[in-house]
Amino acid sequence: MLNQKKESKYFCTAPWVHLHTWPDGKVFPCCNSNIDKNFGNLHDTPVKDIWNSEQVIKFRKDLLEDTPRPDFCSRCYEMEESGGGSLRTHFNRNFYNQFEEQNQEEVPLRLYYWDFRFSNICNQSCRTCGYYLSSAWYDDFFSQHGMFPPDLTKKFTHFTKDDVNKTIIKEHIKYVREINFAGGEPTIMDEHKFVLEQLLENNRTDIIILLTTNLASLTFKDMNFLEVWPKFREMNICVSLDEIGDRAEYWRNGTNWDKFVKNIKQVKELTLKHSNVKLMFGITTSIFNTHRLSTMIQYLIDEKIVDRNVELRYNPLIEPKYFDAKNMPDAYKELAIQDLEKLKTMPYQQRNLIDAIIYKIKRESEPEMIRMAARQIAEIDKVRGQRLEVVAPELYNIYKEYGYNEYYATFKKFEKDI
Repeated sequence: MLNQKKESKYFCTAPWVHLHTWPDGKVFPCCNSNIDKNFGNLHDTPVKDIWNSEQVIKFRKDLLEDTPRPDFCSRCYEMEESGGGSLRTHFNRNFYNQFEEQNQEEVPLRLYYWDFRFSNICNQSCRTCGYYLSSAWYDDFFSQHGMFPPDLTKKFTHFTKDDVNKTIIKEHIKYVREINFAGGEPTIMDEHKFVLEQLLENNRTDIIILLTTNLASLTFKDMNFLEVWPKFREMNICVSLDEIGDRAEYWRNGTNWDKFVKNIKQVKELTLKHSNVKLMFGITTSIFNTHRLSTMIQYLIDEKIVDRNVELRYNPLIEPKYFDAKNMPDAYKELAIQDLEKLKTMPYQQRNLIDAIIYKIKRESEPEMIRMAARQIAEIDKVRGQRLEVVAPELYNIYKEYGYNEYYATFKKFEKDI
């Protein structure tokens, strides 16, 4: 009976082994969960009380009964519907034994899978992100809106006090099997460094780590990551890459492209010396890059960065909705689909992931979102002194029809009083 759950449509082991935290203290079932609904906040409630709260127990009960929970889980459902894998299937594949040990609705707190977004500290302000996950967005938000974010009283935020962070880590280090580090930018967080040090001190190098990073730096304080990463059983370095060259510096604001490529090549060299260190790319597909993925991948192949040992992960953007690739003008969709079909013929591709992007693009656009995209691009261009027309003229020719020039001309940047 239990084994059947592993292959069921809606069951997921996540709430038996994991809770996902954001820098503002909100707690979710996992990082794929819908961000407009949560289990509570660590600023108000201890993690042990959230773990077996009425809401979480109801969530586990529904999953045990294979009851769909679209309020939390729609992203996994959508990914599976389009033919791709999902975080739900990952949890069921890798943590089913831990679930079987405690398959009740109320269970002891044991965190086998860690994904704590400790802080919003980040050295980049990507256009698909915001102040809640990037401190570099804080001042831009003021320049765009004339006020600081109403739900964030200071530029840097941590999900809870340092002593609680460390207590959670020290108490559950004996259970952990996988860790997902993401940001903000984890490589410039004290908490990320602390976790690595604790793992080494407690001889817990027998785990799987996934680090999602913009790879702006390979060191932090006295820690050289090129020396630390090979010590773990499996170290996956997932490099965030949404474009190349000046387009990357435009979309992922704060990128130094030449330094970025240099760092990638150093990590590539490390993977050739240590088979347990793996390089992969996390490519968030959006209105900005879906028509250029084949160009990006060909560049990585030509630079001898991508080969059969490097995984390419395509992650269709969901939020913000106006940058979702489904919300593109029809003519642009045709251009993107042509490029995606070309991408499918190139080496080292997981074609099911590309089919999932095409499936999403073909969904009906929301016209108001297209105009919102034009406005957001124009206003941030004005804030940052950038210009879509210069960086991506083919996109400018599309979005000028939806008011880009009007928004750019009329927008007044707000200046803080000094």
